[in-house]
Amino acid sequence: MRITAFADASLRVLMLLNGVDSTGPLSTRSIAEGIGVPFNHVGKVVQRLREMDLLDATRGRAGGLEISPAGREATVGRVLRALDQDEEPAACHTPNGDCPLAGDCRLRSALFRAREAFYAALDGIRIADLPTPRQMGPVLVQLGFGPPATAGN
Repeated sequence: MRITAFADASLRVLMLLNGVDSTGPLSTRSIAEGIGVPFNHVGKVVQRLREMDLLDATRGRAGGLEISPAGREATVGRVLRALDQDEEPAACHTPNGDCPLAGDCRLRSALFRAREAFYAALDGIRIADLPTPRQMGPVLVQLGFGPPATAGN
């Protein structure tokens, strides 16, 4: 299964904000730089994740975005289900017309079941469990926070 570019960017935002949690709030621009996604796309992603209560926003000079407690505990399956709820698994209805086989299509229902199985496989993976210090180290340096602290120091 494939996820949409919007869902991919959403998961990246959540992973980044969970991985840099101790650095304080990040601006949308910093998030865009950290995940390698254009600023205008990240702005739309952030808005949707805030609507889902997965991010907290603080206004003002020291403001920015942080992952919420609900965002940390959310599972990848739950996030993808919410983001992809309007996505059809197959292009049965297009601007060029409807598929002539759509009337009693078994493929469409099979694709819905397959997508749900995909989400179910991701239900056991929490956002908080995804980022690793090794993964986040270069991103922290890129954003100007320096290398992450290691357990031995």
